Amino acid sequence: MEYTPNTPEREPVPAPPQTQVPPQMPPQQPYGYAPPAAQPPYGYAPNYTAQPPYGYAQQPAAWQPPYPPQSAAAVYYQQTQANAGAPQYHYGPATMPAMNAQYYYQEQQRKQARRARLKEITAAGTALGLIVLASYLVQNAMSIPLLISQKVYELMDHLGFYAGYNIFYSALAIGLVFYIGGKFLRGKKMDTTLLLNKPEGGGYKTLLLVLFGLGGCFAANFATSYLSAFFEMLGFTDQSTSGMMEMLNNAQPWELIVSTVGTALLPPLTEELAMRGIVMQPLRKYGDAFAILASAFCFGLFHGNFTQIPFAFLCGLFLGYAVCATNSLMPSIIIHVGVNLTSCVAEIISYYADEDTGNRVYEIIMYAMMAVGLAALLLYAKRFGLRLKKEEKTAPAPAAPLAYPSAAPLAAYEREEFTLGEKFRSFMKSPAVIIVTVLYLIQAFMQVSYER
Repeated sequence: MEYTPNTPEREPVPAPPQTQVPPQMPPQQPYGYAPPAAQPPYGYAPNYTAQPPYGYAQQPAAWQPPYPPQSAAAVYYQQTQANAGAPQYHYGPATMPAMNAQYYYQEQQRKQARRARLKEITAAGTALGLIVLASYLVQNAMSIPLLISQKVYELMDHLGFYAGYNIFYSALAIGLVFYIGGKFLRGKKMDTTLLLNKPEGGGYKTLLLVLFGLGGCFAANFATSYLSAFFEMLGFTDQSTSGMMEMLNNAQPWELIVSTVGTALLPPLTEELAMRGIVMQPLRKYGDAFAILASAFCFGLFHGNFTQIPFAFLCGLFLGYAVCATNSLMPSIIIHVGVNLTSCVAEIISYYADEDTGNRVYEIIMYAMMAVGLAALLLYAKRFGLRLKKEEKTAPAPAAPLAYPSAAPLAAYEREEFTLGEKFRSFMKSPAVIIVTVLYLIQAFMQVSYER
C-alpha cells in the first residue's frame, strides 16, 4: 500500500495587479529629415545587361565633339581659382599625391613663362626707347648752333629757314637715326618690316580707313584745341607755337613752298616709317592693341610740347589702327599728309587773304571731315568689324626648366593672354622709356610760360 503524505493543499497565490501603461507616440524626426535609402544586400550586383524588348529600336545619340584635353596645369588653375587662390591637395588613392606634385610643378612652369613674357616686353621697350633717346640727343645737338650764335637764332624768324631746318631735322634726327635703329633691332631678331606694300583688303576698305583716320585726327585737333584754350585761360601759354603768324606774314611766296614740303610731305613719311614702322612693328607680336598704344605714346612724346603731345597721341591711335587693319603704311602716310596739308592750305589762305579767313576755311574742312569720318566708321564697322589681332600664342620657354618628369610642357591654349594694362606697364618699366619720357616732359615744361 502506497504511502501518501497528508500535506495540506496550498491556496493559489493571486497574480499582482497589472497597471495600465498609456500608449506612447513614435519618436518625431527633425524637420527636413530624410530616411536613408535602402542599401542593396552584400554581394548584390545590378544587371546592366538586360536586353530591350523585342522590336525596340534604340535611337542613336547625336554626336558631340570631344572636349579639348586639359593638362594638370589647367586643372590646378581651375581648382585654385575655385578655392580663392589656395591649392587643392588630394588624399586618397596612391596616385593622387603624384598629381599634386604635377599640379605644383606645372603651375610654377606657367608662372615662369608669364614672367619671361613680361620681361620680353620690357626688353623690347628698352631697345625702342634707346632709339627714341638717340633721336632726342641728335635733335638737341642740332639746336646747339641756335644757342651759341645769335645770327643763326635770328634766322629762325624767317619761314624759309625754319622750314629748311624742319626738313634737315626730319631727314637726320628721324630718318637716319631710325634707319640705323632698324638695323640694331634686326640684329636682336626683332621684326622691323617696313610695310610699304599694297594695303590688304581692297580699295574700298582702304578708302574707309583713310576717311575714318582723317575724321579722327580732326576730331582730336578739335578736342585738344579746347584743352589748350582752357589752359590759356588759366594763364599757361605754350611758347613753341607763338610767333607763327608773324613769321607767316613776313614770308615770301617761295618760302610757302618750302614750308609745305617741310610740313606736309617729308615729316609724314619719316615719322610714319619711324613710329608705325620701326616702333610699332616689333610690338605687334604682343597684340595689335598694345602696339598701337605704345607707338602712339612715343609719337606724342616725340613732338615735345604740350600743345601737340595730346593731339599727336590721339592721332597715333587712328594711324596705328589703319596700319594694323591693312598691314600697310600707305593709309597712315596718306592720313598724315592730309592732316598736315590742311594746315598748310589754311596758312596759304591766311597769307593771301587774312588770318580769320584761313581759320574759317580750316574749321569748315575740319567739321566736314569729322562728319565724313563718322560715316566711314559706321560703314567700316558694319562691313569689316573693328577687331584687331590678339597676342601671339608663342610664349618663350622658362629660363630654368623644372626637373620633374611628369610635368608636361604647357599647351598653347593654356598660356594666358595678358591684359593691355599689364603689357603697357611692362613696357613703361623699361629704363630707356622712363628716361625718354622724363626728358621730353622736361622739354615741354620749359616751353610753357605762366602769366596771371
